[in-house]
Amino acid sequence: MIYWYTTNILDFSEEHFTELLFSWNKILKKTLKHVADQ
Repeated sequence: MIYWYTTNILDFSEEHFTELLFSWNKILKKTLKHVADQ
């Protein structure tokens, strides 16, 4: 999956890239919160 992102990252428009970053940001925050709560 990560490999796919790296190979196709140049095909992304700026909008898609921003969406992707926001998604990763959300996932990261959820994960960090989950870890912090334990």
